Amino acid sequence: MLRGEAITYVLIPEGTTDKLQFFDVDVITETGRPISPLLTVNPFQVASLRDPNLTIDGAGPRLCLKECGLVQRLKERAAAAAHILPEIVPTDKPPNWSRYAMSPHRRETLWRAGGAV
Repeated sequence: MLRGEAITYVLIPEGTTDKLQFFDVDVITETGRPISPLLTVNPFQVASLRDPNLTIDGAGPRLCLKECGLVQRLKERAAAAAHILPEIVPTDKPPNWSRYAMSPHRRETLWRAGGAV
């Protein structure tokens, strides 16, 4: 998410269903500080920063290097700010909980803003 000039991240709990229903997420700043109580969203409001072109060829699960870079940068920033994060892992396939269509330009902008590029 971009809020003005600040970047915020939505943490999707492991095991989140792929059904079209609402689910609760935590929202944190780029330094890992929680900024709100649980937020209730549905899959059409959530976009993954994973590159959607990685698994188009059907080659199976693989990590997105830019998504991995974002996770690493977030962990580094949180540690530097003394914020404790839950375990955060990058996806290895397109997540079912993400149905929001994001343009390639927007995804690239968020990668760059998050320090992955």
